[in-house]
Amino acid sequence: MAVEPRSVSWLNRYVARRLGDDPVLSDLAVVGEISGGKLYPSGHYYFTLKDQDAQVSCVFFGLARQRLAFRPENGMKVLCYARAGLYQKDGRFQLTVVRIEEEGIGDLHRRFLETKERLEKEGLFAAERKKEIPVWPARIGVVTSMSGAVLSDILFVLRKNAPSFDLLLYPAAVQGADAPAQIAGAVRQANRDKKVDVLIVGRGGGSFEDLFAFNEEIVVRAVFDSEIPVISAVGHETDITLIDFAADLRMPTPSAAAARVMPSRAELAAALAHAVRRMETAFAVNRGEKRRRLAEWLRRAAGRHPSRVLEHRQQALDLAAASLKGQMQRGQEERRRELDRVTEQIGRAMKATMLRTGMTLSHAIGRLGSLNPEAILGRGYAYVTDREGRLVPGAAKTAAGAQLQVHFHDGKADVTVDRVSVEERIN
Repeated sequence: MAVEPRSVSWLNRYVARRLGDDPVLSDLAVVGEISGGKLYPSGHYYFTLKDQDAQVSCVFFGLARQRLAFRPENGMKVLCYARAGLYQKDGRFQLTVVRIEEEGIGDLHRRFLETKERLEKEGLFAAERKKEIPVWPARIGVVTSMSGAVLSDILFVLRKNAPSFDLLLYPAAVQGADAPAQIAGAVRQANRDKKVDVLIVGRGGGSFEDLFAFNEEIVVRAVFDSEIPVISAVGHETDITLIDFAADLRMPTPSAAAARVMPSRAELAAALAHAVRRMETAFAVNRGEKRRRLAEWLRRAAGRHPSRVLEHRQQALDLAAASLKGQMQRGQEERRRELDRVTEQIGRAMKATMLRTGMTLSHAIGRLGSLNPEAILGRGYAYVTDREGRLVPGAAKTAAGAQLQVHFHDGKADVTVDRVSVEERIN
């Protein structure tokens, strides 16, 4: 008997109905570890429940989640009361969770907390050990995978913000068993090379397990030991790894890290204008305070001898004038130094661009010159044409008595062929 053809929609509806009718699958209590949890604006929480050998997709709808007394987190070991089902649109087997109870923390999350506590006690996360991140560095180092999108994202931001820059890539696996040693090795290699002014260590988003290489002690110690300022840019804004605490600066994404080390001219100008406004505000507040104090002093001295009051007033005015003048001069000098610094940075970038363009142009001119026929004639060569200007490529193409012209680099000569001899060539 022939089997009746069915549609995919029919198949998914049938499987979903059979799963829903099963009494065991309709009332489950499953223990596992939360991974890849994500809360959506709708209030629904999607995550993966896993153990050492398997995993299953889960959805925890908003109304049920509102009754939860704790916040689910990646690495947390939980007991999920759920029913099994099939999401018919894409045929994905999943658990619809109706209640969650804490079972403790998972093994991976426990390792994270234990390592964090131990390294923090050693001082690896101390704020006073942080190094300053340079702005517009001459060379930027990046530790990441060659195959991911991180490198492309960083290059896009740098090319948009800077006319020229130098970037050195220190490739490393960012996920898997080999990743910790490769990331730590790349950071230490950059420090041995001493060729970059700042180092961005990063990768794209992923689950808690995917990012765990950046929690390993070997990686955290390599970042802490780095003499080069390090920016951590791992995952997304909500992802936290241990190198975030050891790095000199943590940025939410690799693109944000690139924008931090190489801001656009507009951002630099805005920062400078903001600094100037803050200085002007500080001067105005200071000036107002000095005027208030002077008025108070004068009020108290109003009952004293007029000559002494006048002397004190004059002295106070002189001191206030000198103080205000000094503050204004210092403010002007500070603004001038800031303008000189920004001008120097922009000039250095423009100079580097012009130098590279000049070298490229000189190379192209040299190549064109080497291909110029006139240059070949200048080295003692000549070429032959007939009287109509057609090129005579060899002796076999002429005959005795032919009228020809020989072209040199500084003119030509009319000649008559007396005799023709053709040499046989052995190939």
